[in-house]
Amino acid sequence: MIIAAFSALVLQSMPYAEGCTEGVWEALSQTRNAQGEMSGNHDRSNRYCFHDGRAELAEYRSLGPDNQPVFFGVSLTVWNADRTEGRTLWAMVGDAGYTEIAQHWDGDVLVTTGDGFDAGGRFLERARYEFAPGGDYRFEMDRSFDEGESWESPTNIIEALKTAHPPEPLNATWSPNLAASAASVIPEGGQVILDGLAWFDWVLADSGQPAGARFAAPVEADGQWVWQILTWTADGIEVRHQAMN
Repeated sequence: MIIAAFSALVLQSMPYAEGCTEGVWEALSQTRNAQGEMSGNHDRSNRYCFHDGRAELAEYRSLGPDNQPVFFGVSLTVWNADRTEGRTLWAMVGDAGYTEIAQHWDGDVLVTTGDGFDAGGRFLERARYEFAPGGDYRFEMDRSFDEGESWESPTNIIEALKTAHPPEPLNATWSPNLAASAASVIPEGGQVILDGLAWFDWVLADSGQPAGARFAAPVEADGQWVWQILTWTADGIEVRHQAMN
């Protein structure tokens, strides 16, 4: 299931605790399907840094046989001042699911725990990132569908290699199919991302530091396509659906 492939895709935040690193990562993602078998696909992530490294955006694309995107997701991460702890929101285009993730460093390993849902249902997750010099890393994630009574292990394994290429500038405009509808729904400001299929903006605290994010994309909910607008802070997530006109 591609939706699970980035597990909450935290293909997120960074290779080292001392700072945010922009770049492009190519990855082999292996995900356990409904039959319990692991299947692999080619993933690509573009990572961008904001607010002096206190906030990070990672665009995620799962690529088909023709090397064109067949699935889009995003992780939005905010860190505390010394980058010892952080929070991530994982959300998708086309799927109303999302995951809230907490993370901290255990030595050189980034440890995460998450709570979310997607097409497969509600879940808890736990994961760890192990980094190599140069920015390559290995990610392994487990999920529980019974509130932690039992765990599917592993649910997702990602082996990612950092390329020498910088990420493309975030200057996307809306896809022609979405532009008119987005103009009447999406708040001013922020940035169009994911090939014109989604939008985000940082939520700032009174101090001016990032405290969360807003994310909007078309999703299928209750049998129809709507705009889903998420407002995510330390207090949780506010979800709003609005018809696509």
